[in-house]
Amino acid sequence: MRLNHKFGLLYTRIFTKMAAEQEMTIGFEQVIAALPQLDAGELAEVMDRASSLLKKAIGGASKKKGVTPHQLERNHEWTKFVLADATMNGWASFVMKTSKMNKETEEKEVTEVLLRESVEMEGGHVFADTGKSMSQGQAMCYGKLLRDQNDVVWQDFEGQYEAVAKKAAKVVKKTSQEVQEEKAAKEQKAVEEKARKAAEKEAEKQRKEEEKKKKEEEKAAKKPVSKMTIAPRPRPSVAVAAAVAVAVAVAAATAVPVEVDEMPALEENVPVVQVVPVATKVVSQAVSVMKKKKEVRPATDPFKLPEDATHNLWSWKETTYMRDGDNYIWMYDAKAGELGDFKGRYNYEKDEIEECDEPQFEDELDA
Repeated sequence: MRLNHKFGLLYTRIFTKMAAEQEMTIGFEQVIAALPQLDAGELAEVMDRASSLLKKAIGGASKKKGVTPHQLERNHEWTKFVLADATMNGWASFVMKTSKMNKETEEKEVTEVLLRESVEMEGGHVFADTGKSMSQGQAMCYGKLLRDQNDVVWQDFEGQYEAVAKKAAKVVKKTSQEVQEEKAAKEQKAVEEKARKAAEKEAEKQRKEEEKKKKEEEKAAKKPVSKMTIAPRPRPSVAVAAAVAVAVAVAAATAVPVEVDEMPALEENVPVVQVVPVATKVVSQAVSVMKKKKEVRPATDPFKLPEDATHNLWSWKETTYMRDGDNYIWMYDAKAGELGDFKGRYNYEKDEIEECDEPQFEDELDA
C-alpha cells in the first residue's frame, strides 16, 4: 500500500515536471487517476485546496457591486426575455403562488393570486384590471409557467441563449510564468497607485494648512493692537455664573419689606425697609441635556438595483445580505464571496424579514 503510494507520488511529480517543461496543462483524467495513490491526509489537503478554488470561482463575480452571480445569469436572462416578450406580445391569465410561514401557528400558508390577462396600450401590454405593466417578480412566475409548458417563448430563448453563450465564451491559455508576471504587475501598479494617492493627500493637507495659516495672519493683521498691558484673569464657569444669577433672582423675588418704628441716633422717625431673604438655597450647577433628533425613515424603500442587475449587496442591522428586486433575501459571505442560506422576504413597512419559500431559479429547476 505504501509502495503504491510512493509510486503514485513519483508519477505525479514526473508528470508535473514534464508538463511544466513542455508548457502542458494537466488534464482532468490525469488528476483523477492520481487520487487513489494519495493517503487520507493528502486527500484532505486536496479537498481543502479544491474547495478554496471553487469558492473563488463562484464568488469572484458577486464581489463586484451590481454584478449578477454567474450561477444566476441564465435565470436572469430568462426573466428579462419573458418581461420583454410579455410587454410586446402580451400574456394570458395565470396564477401566481406566494407562501409564508405563519408565526402563530408555525404553518406554511400558500396564497394563490389570479392575475388577469393583458390588454395592449400605448407603450406595451398591461394588466386588464389594474392597468399596470408586469413586474419582475410576476415575470419570474410567468416564466416558470412557460418553461414547464415548454412554450414557444421558452424554446426561442433556449436557442438564442445557447448561441450567445457560446459566442461569449472565450478561452485564453497562459503559462504559469505569464500568470505570475501579470500578478506581480498588478501588485506593483496597486502599490504605485497607493503611493500616488498618499502623496496627493499629503499635498492637499499641506495646502490647507498653509491657507489656514495665511488666513490667521491676515485676521491678526486687521485686529487693533493695544499699547496697554493686559493681564489674564480667571473666569467663572458657566455653571457657577448660572447659579449666581438664579440666586440673585430668587432673593429679589422673595424679599419681605419690614417697617421699623424707630431708629435712635438718626433723623426723625423715617420708615426703613429691611430685606430679609427667605429662600437661600439655590441650584449649584446647571446641566444642559442635548436631545438627539429622532431619525425619520423615508416613506419609500430607498433600495435600488443597479442597471441590468437582479441582485445586489444590502446591509440591514449591521449584517450584509444579497437582495433581489422583489426583496428576497439571502445571507452573503463577504470574505468568501458566496451566497448563503435563504432568509425570506424583506418588508420595508414593518422593517423585518418575513419567512417565505425560496424562489426557484434556473439552476434549481434543472435539478
